[in-house]
Amino acid sequence: MPYIFSWVTLKSGYSTRTRVISFGWLALILIVLINGGNESSVPSSKSNNQSLETVVASPPEASPVYEEVELKTLNRDYNQNEARADRDYKGKTFLVNATAASIDQDLFDNTVIQFQGINQFLDISAKLEQNKRNIAKAIELNKRQSIRLICYVKVAFMGGPRLTDCRFP
Repeated sequence: MPYIFSWVTLKSGYSTRTRVISFGWLALILIVLINGGNESSVPSSKSNNQSLETVVASPPEASPVYEEVELKTLNRDYNQNEARADRDYKGKTFLVNATAASIDQDLFDNTVIQFQGINQFLDISAKLEQNKRNIAKAIELNKRQSIRLICYVKVAFMGGPRLTDCRFP
């Protein structure tokens, strides 16, 4: 985690080149963490028309059933053995039960729900899918309120899972 200690290069004895590389690396890591690597999900009008025709022509499908997991369990599993937890959770979508610590917005105005992690420094965040329904429900939330979210477990970061593409069931 050398990128966290970029500020140390501000002391005398470090070259300008070292400082630029250190803070550049820090900026890159922060951008990747904040953005989450999401690609644009704006469909073209042609694909909208095709999917509308498909919906009208095909019979309704049953909604998928997601495995339910307590956030405390998910967090504990990642804390005890990240490799095993990745095998069990990473790349899968779960119905997550948790208690909201805070409801925030990131630098790009994405709604993010924070949950208490294993200690005061390691919160777990759930980045919501940005649509009117999710945003409206998030606005109605309060701290310490129990909630259920359908979330994709993306990667572990600093000892805890990172939840993305979350939505209310």
